[in-house]
Amino acid sequence: HLVLGSVTAVRNLVRCIKYLRIEVEQIVLQPLASSLAVLSSAEKELGVVLLDIGGGTTDISIYKGGDIWFSKVIPVAGQHITNDITVGLQTPIEEAERIKKEYGTCLVDSVDDNEKIEIATIGGDGTKLVSRKRLAKIIEARVEEILDLAMEEVENAGYKDIVPGGLVITGGTALLDGIVEFAQARYGLPARRGQIPQGIHGLRDIVESPIYATAIGLLKYAVEFKKLEPQESRGGWFNTVLAWLRSILWGG
Repeated sequence: HLVLGSVTAVRNLVRCIKYLRIEVEQIVLQPLASSLAVLSSAEKELGVVLLDIGGGTTDISIYKGGDIWFSKVIPVAGQHITNDITVGLQTPIEEAERIKKEYGTCLVDSVDDNEKIEIATIGGDGTKLVSRKRLAKIIEARVEEILDLAMEEVENAGYKDIVPGGLVITGGTALLDGIVEFAQARYGLPARRGQIPQGIHGLRDIVESPIYATAIGLLKYAVEFKKLEPQESRGGWFNTVLAWLRSILWGG
């Protein structure tokens, strides 16, 4: 699987990390890292689409036969939903993010026509009442676009009919109410929210949210990477850090 990206962007990222006096051991594709946290071996073998919907981008990856077959990044994600709410309801961006999390859903028909929510107004300390169904319509429209763009990439790549494992949705936007049900109904595929799998100990209560899928996947990758690396090339600091990671994640 060949991944193409901006050399400048990678160098800038590495430079930022080194500025903090931390060495970069290896660069890992985000969808690959997320898959280590939320996909089972059976799903990867059977065929599954992983959608990691973050703030600024949606990362698409397809697994089949235990390996990654396809990856793509599209520049539309959760922040665009928040921006739509800001414009549509004329409310500050921070308030838009809050009501998205507290009252947001992409299942318009599940919201009562008469339900109202109180939100802050722009440029002042006042508040106003708006229809929650109106909020849901704004969210549904953008979620529909994000998922359609992602599935269009899957279809164009020729893989739509070979993923019986369906869709696994992770990233912060995976927490949006109704997104799994919306995807199931729209594409006729099984879908689930990507949760941190069994076998994680210690910090599980904190990091089991799909928000942390990539971070947990990177930690798992680091542990596996250490197992594969020649013994003589491992530094004492690297050994110490990985031993700590193993202890908090897997209990030893």
